[in-house]
Amino acid sequence: MHIAARKKMLLIQCWLLEADEMDGPSNEEFSEASTAERKSVGSKSKKSTVENKVFEMPGSASQVMCRYMSNPSNRVGAGDRSSGGEEPSAPGSIPDRAGTGGEAGEERREDYHSMRRKHRQHPSSSSDGSGTNDRGPPLTSGQMKNIRQLGRYHDLVSTYISGNASHYATLLLEMHDSLVEEENWELAKRLEGRLVYRAVRELASVYAVVGMDALERKVREKCGASVQELMGARRRVEDALMGMAGSDWEDVLISDPFYAHMDQLTNIVGFVEEDSDAIANQETEEQWLEHDLSKRMESCIVLAERVRDLDIQLTTSTKYQHQIAKWEVKADASTKQGQGVSDLGHAPMDVGVDF
Repeated sequence: MHIAARKKMLLIQCWLLEADEMDGPSNEEFSEASTAERKSVGSKSKKSTVENKVFEMPGSASQVMCRYMSNPSNRVGAGDRSSGGEEPSAPGSIPDRAGTGGEAGEERREDYHSMRRKHRQHPSSSSDGSGTNDRGPPLTSGQMKNIRQLGRYHDLVSTYISGNASHYATLLLEMHDSLVEEENWELAKRLEGRLVYRAVRELASVYAVVGMDALERKVREKCGASVQELMGARRRVEDALMGMAGSDWEDVLISDPFYAHMDQLTNIVGFVEEDSDAIANQETEEQWLEHDLSKRMESCIVLAERVRDLDIQLTTSTKYQHQIAKWEVKADASTKQGQGVSDLGHAPMDVGVDF
């Protein structure tokens, strides 16, 4: 029961890890730090720190213990799996034998590892004819199976922390039956999706904008077959990105939520969140332009109304009516007698009238 709880707790601890603990450097750090510095400082130290946290290693643990647990071949039941009768390695045995410093501690560590190598070569030499060994009563086949599976869980967690999505998918296939039997399959699959999320966040820390096709290609190169279900088509890429962003923004405990916006006309994805002050200034400028446009339209309407009123006043005035009557009389007279060249330009509509 204790081992089963330990297995589930390891997966839960991985799921509860914050994004900033698992991601690479931020945009500012990425622009300031060189490639060599990022590779030398970021990867190994962060991975070992996160592993110690997940494996619940105490902060006062010796370097020997940390190195021991960081080696997959030394984790519980994760040694030579081809030998079915191998005795499981005990995590607590290293501090007991190698916890002291100095030359004596080094000699004890050498003795321990030499004894371990001999035990691997001759697994039956440490047990007597009764089936008991020098460390206690023999383990049952069920206990041995649980311990070996716990070692596989340690490998799975270490692979998840390292971000190796392809190897994680391989381990999932190998551990499918045990994960389903122990009801941990869904949780392990969610961690696989989390690896894709981490890969996208890593690209977002490098690129401010990227094409949809280029993003899908880079994620496939990094995660391999594990992205087939999440990013199989353009629509799935959009759904995956929007799902990541929506999930992060709904979680108030995430200090650095994932942000993405897409332009479907150009198939471009942007990962830089627009500044709220810039958005506010842009909205203020747009409001001012709308107000100025409305004022100009109002002035045009008022001017058109004034022109209409003046036209009505002109056509209804008495002086204008008398002038129209004179033009009509002249027009009738001109039709009765022929017009010469000297009469040209004296038609009613050719004469400017000053009112």
